[in-house]
Amino acid sequence: MEQGKSSIGLRLVYFPLYCLFAELVLRVCVYRGFPTGTVTAMLSAIGFGCIWNLLTLCFPRVWNRVFFYFGSGMVGIYACVQMIYYTVFNRFFSLRLMFTVGTDVLDFKEQIFQTIGMRWYGIVLLVAPIVLRIVLDVAKKGFEKLSPWTLMYGGGAAGVCYVAFFICLLSGGKEAYSPWNLYFHEWDASLGTQHLGFFVAAGKDVKGVFFPDEDDYEEVLLVSPKPSRKDITPTPVPTTTPTGEPEQGGDKDVLTPTPAPTPTPVVYHELYDFGQLAEKEKNDTIRNLHTYFEGQTATTHNEYTGMFEGYNLILLTAEGFSPWAVDKELTPTLYRLTHSGFVFENFYTPLWYTSTSDGEYVACTGLLPDGSNSMTRSAENDMRFAFGNQFSKLGYKTFAYHNHSYTYYSRDKSHPNLGYTYKGIGNGLVLPTTCWPRSDYEMMQATVPDYVGDEPFHVYYMTVSGHMSYTFLDNTMANRNRSVVSHLPYSEPARAYIACNYELEKALTYLIEELEKAGIAERTVIALSADHYPYGLEKMYIDELAGHEVEEEFELYKNHFILWCAGMEETVTVDKVCSSLDIVPTLANLFNLPFDSRLYPGKDILSEEPGIVIFDNKSFLTDEVAYSTKTREAKSLTGEVIPEGYVEEKILEVKQKFAASKGILNNDYYSYLPMEQ
Repeated sequence: MEQGKSSIGLRLVYFPLYCLFAELVLRVCVYRGFPTGTVTAMLSAIGFGCIWNLLTLCFPRVWNRVFFYFGSGMVGIYACVQMIYYTVFNRFFSLRLMFTVGTDVLDFKEQIFQTIGMRWYGIVLLVAPIVLRIVLDVAKKGFEKLSPWTLMYGGGAAGVCYVAFFICLLSGGKEAYSPWNLYFHEWDASLGTQHLGFFVAAGKDVKGVFFPDEDDYEEVLLVSPKPSRKDITPTPVPTTTPTGEPEQGGDKDVLTPTPAPTPTPVVYHELYDFGQLAEKEKNDTIRNLHTYFEGQTATTHNEYTGMFEGYNLILLTAEGFSPWAVDKELTPTLYRLTHSGFVFENFYTPLWYTSTSDGEYVACTGLLPDGSNSMTRSAENDMRFAFGNQFSKLGYKTFAYHNHSYTYYSRDKSHPNLGYTYKGIGNGLVLPTTCWPRSDYEMMQATVPDYVGDEPFHVYYMTVSGHMSYTFLDNTMANRNRSVVSHLPYSEPARAYIACNYELEKALTYLIEELEKAGIAERTVIALSADHYPYGLEKMYIDELAGHEVEEEFELYKNHFILWCAGMEETVTVDKVCSSLDIVPTLANLFNLPFDSRLYPGKDILSEEPGIVIFDNKSFLTDEVAYSTKTREAKSLTGEVIPEGYVEEKILEVKQKFAASKGILNNDYYSYLPMEQ
């Protein structure tokens, strides 16, 4: 009898305790400790365990056993997958990625196996309770259906846990990015997982698969911001000033006002009358988007508008590129390009949910990704403002190249839709060396003859030589350039990172030499940004290369944006904050392309618009403030008091930019716009 009671007790507590244990193991492995939100996460884990546990108690023995082992297996597998995926990609795995990325993740099998070796202890901890329960179940007993009164204990425990869970949510307030708002209104996978737990994140992920568009982004678009003190209209400047030569006569000299010079007409980067479009639109979602864009401030033409009109453009997204790959002596070409032309002192490359593909999407479309491989999903949309399509209309030859499998991330579908003749490994790009990662230098050698000598042209490259892993054993490019970095006083991973990026140095050196030989370097613009910082390089090695401990919330993402042309006589230095989101409108202005600046969440960096850097978790940087959604704290960067309402205004602005980008992608919004007039 005592044994029976013991068995019942074990059945009542095993699953809730296992879910709690899995939550804690994951938090230790992913966060290296117990960050803010751990208590709430523990309650959600126990509550989920209690609810699922009921399925293992109230059916006949066979079905109880099935539900028990199915639930245990799913929790264990989910926890192991999240732990390994986060270690490799610095992001959590989403079920939605399975439908867009598919088997592409398997290309990282070396890194995955390495991570399994690194995280073996976490896997053992997660699997051990299941193995122990199997051992206890060898007698094939202990899964009998329990009495209704006993089942009430399980249901009551679940209820208590969830009541406590919601009390924790309420205790955090209801302001932006509080646990309450994350749960009910503004879910974010990164923040939500930290503050609410892995089981809540799993539930949200499953819901997102079946109801992907069930959100309130349209409501966010229509909220009017409350102006901060900085938005108070300044006193108008007088149109005349009391200057000039004094007139003689009378009792005293009189200054004759000198008429102000005729002001230069202001020309806005606008194409559409969104107000008129909204009046005619019957689709509520599209009308809301029209209304939102009508309320945005357009940038104006400036002294740099059309500076490169008619020039050639070579745009590159460089895999894992960062300032730590640039050295005056070792990489003179990269150093030259990052320190001349346009120099952006406060440029950032955020890491997005689908890492490289989302990094490409931002740099090529000027839109924020929505966390489900936006580039692949855009393949069916009207992408008229992508540079491939824009320049094609102007008579340019447009090419895109990638020195990896041409189907990876479905680039064979997305890049032609961006307006490019696209070549990758397997559909026209043939490189002499078969290795991983492939050579950027060899890609340049194979592709430059396609377009040099056939102006005007616009070319896009997605490089791969800078890809992890950063070891001399597993990275062919690092091993190829090993002797180049052998003298550097760094650890092997740090030297391997520099060595594989040296292949990019060689590629750009060759490219510029060929442009110079063809006599077109002075009318060819090179623009390069990273897809993301090298997250495959452990933080300790990043600190080593930087020479100090790099701050992880913002500084980690600080990067170079190369915007260079041999024909520029002077270097232009820009101090305001900016990011990869601003690349498209900046280049569109420089090349004098037709575009409506209100459609872009980023802005022309060279305009007078204030800068803002937006991160994946909706934290942001302006020239005045750094705001973290993790801590919900704002820090003044100027030493001045932050104006009342300023942070709230920017929080709403960031939400609306994400919402507008999501609306454009999900609704093929550009197809609702008339063709350029």
